Amino acid sequence: MKNPASILIFFFLISIHPVCKAELIKSFYQNEDSLKNHRLVKDSLEQIFTNPPAILQPYVWWHWMGPNFSEEGITKDLEAMKDAGIGGATIFNLTSAVQESHAPTLNNPWPDKTYRGTEYWKAIRFAAAEAQRLGLEIGLHNTVGYSTTGGPWIDEKRSMQNLYGAILLLTGKKGVL
Repeated sequence: MKNPASILIFFFLISIHPVCKAELIKSFYQNEDSLKNHRLVKDSLEQIFTNPPAILQPYVWWHWMGPNFSEEGITKDLEAMKDAGIGGATIFNLTSAVQESHAPTLNNPWPDKTYRGTEYWKAIRFAAAEAQRLGLEIGLHNTVGYSTTGGPWIDEKRSMQNLYGAILLLTGKKGVL
């Protein structure tokens, strides 16, 4: 079950067919390669819910606020995620008002920590090593901020548009085409 749809189908099946619940749970654990080392203590949905294997734990967005990151902060964040039962995170770099996304500027209080700069990649490698140490998974968002909402590649003509809706009620004897 390498995709989320398989997991949803699994939970759907055990919720609608309680007679087969124990057998479905057993087969799920025995057939899933990524769960080889995890065995059920009890054949119950309660056990899975209260102590889920890593593949069933929630994942979160992990916002890095521009260049405001440190090894100490990374370790604390990841340890807190592990303690909270989080299975992994996607690093999502957000820039601040004082710092541009791709190049150092005069207003940047941390010019050596620019997105995709040397210090940024060191921090990413450190985060990956810490995640591995804690048994968490890490992913990366493709660019800073909400890349599909704009950036220097979006010209003024196409930026910040509004969409308005309206309802027009008509009465009369003729149809409207």
